[in-house]
Amino acid sequence: MAASHQTQVEYKKLPTLREPQNTVTIYVRARENMSFQKYIIHKNFICYYSGYFDAAFHSNFKEGESQEINLEDTSPSDVFGVFVNWMYTQKLVLSEGSPLFMFWSYVALWTFAEMRIIPMLQNQALRELDPLRVEFGSCQHFIWGYRFAYKNTTKGSPLRQYLVDTWDNRKIKDTDDYPQELLLDIVNSIGSRDLKQGRGLSEAELANYFVDEEPVRRIRTQSATDITKAPATKTTPPSVSTSSKRRRDSRTTEGSESKSNTINGNSTI
Repeated sequence: MAASHQTQVEYKKLPTLREPQNTVTIYVRARENMSFQKYIIHKNFICYYSGYFDAAFHSNFKEGESQEINLEDTSPSDVFGVFVNWMYTQKLVLSEGSPLFMFWSYVALWTFAEMRIIPMLQNQALRELDPLRVEFGSCQHFIWGYRFAYKNTTKGSPLRQYLVDTWDNRKIKDTDDYPQELLLDIVNSIGSRDLKQGRGLSEAELANYFVDEEPVRRIRTQSATDITKAPATKTTPPSVSTSSKRRRDSRTTEGSESKSNTINGNSTI
């Protein structure tokens, strides 16, 4: 009888700071006309949580050699900084803002995490988004968050499915304000939305929209050949009305960008 061979899966060790660790440097900016903000992060932490950064910093590309990466189209304080804080504390701490801004923030975190292969962050963002949806679900301005989600995800996305299944049947006044794919999904999902409107979902129900976390926890067997060349998802907030601006130097910036409490009609989603 032939012996059976099973492939044994090895998992990454949970990162700690009990001993000195190597660091990597990530430069982040929201738009080309802004200065980069510099983040120095422990390599064992970011490579544990992110399949993207794990592959990049262990590759033969310039990112692997220099241990530095530039991230464009990513809000430093409202997205990347929130990710870094979550990575070390396991808590999502958002910038202060309106419910609309918070809704956008969770959606932006989810899309950023999808691009950078951080499934644990995707699932946590969804957990935090759900009670906000329940409390302010009738807020018509959330449409900006829906538009951002549909622009930065593809058909079959768990985030799209969640947003459609929990749609609260609000009255649609102008179809031009909504992504056509969203409207089509809403029409085609009437049956699945009957029991999910206007209430929070349990962990078991939310799990239907979770991303599998196990693959990113496995020890990397080979480096991706083009993972650092993938087009970036834009995770920058819409154009906003600001009350203050901070001084930035030519390379890096200290502090955070001005926060949004309102969204105007010229927003880029």
